[in-house]
Amino acid sequence: MDRLFVSRLPKRLKRVICDILAVVFYMPWVLLIRFFRLIGMHKFADRIPPPAYGIKSFFAIRNGSLDRFGTTLEQRFSKKEVIEMMEKCGLSNIVVSPGSPFYHAIGKK
Repeated sequence: MDRLFVSRLPKRLKRVICDILAVVFYMPWVLLIRFFRLIGMHKFADRIPPPAYGIKSFFAIRNGSLDRFGTTLEQRFSKKEVIEMMEKCGLSNIVVSPGSPFYHAIGKK
């Protein structure tokens, strides 16, 4: 399903479509990750994308789907890219959260 198509739908319809996409695209992977964790294969489970969703609630997964498909623009950055951007802004002593997806970073000016 194309992001631009979904993002231009009326709000209620967009939410329904994103919920369906969360169930169809995210939940099979999340359930697979949870299964491997349940049987003790944590390292293997952490290699299955998207690893950050493996421990999230369905509400968080729905929100992720809405973020990905319900907006016209999506930008994702690697840990290295976050650090580079912060350095270009003149920040030092940069610390980025240790786990993927690296949502949290702090630096000093």
